[in-house]
Amino acid sequence: HHLGTGCKIPVQSQVYISTWAQAGNYHCSTVPEKGIVFGATLTEEGIAQIYQLIDYLHKNQRTEGLFRIPGDSHRQQIIKDLLNSGMDIDVESGEFHPNDVATLLKMYLSELPEPLLTHRHYNAHLKIT
Repeated sequence: HHLGTGCKIPVQSQVYISTWAQAGNYHCSTVPEKGIVFGATLTEEGIAQIYQLIDYLHKNQRTEGLFRIPGDSHRQQIIKDLLNSGMDIDVESGEFHPNDVATLLKMYLSELPEPLLTHRHYNAHLKIT
């Protein structure tokens, strides 16, 4: 695990993340197609980044108030910065709570520039249901 040269971390998260990096809890990929996830158009790379959250939530689905009780905003910002920097995160390291991850997933979905069920394919979606 290392912090590659291609990682761009916002200043407010750098101190925490540098400590976290020493513990080996994430790996920054320098793969150029990874990058901004939040507020960006849905892409395969973005889905791969967000899938880390979905997989973690699946394993913690019995957490009380999972999508009702908000998590810690500071921890959420750290996860968001890591994802937007193209990092694979070990959300199961104990550094984060399932409510942090659930709130962040809701934020991601709300910041998508286009709905998941796009207007262009609205009639096709209706036929499926």
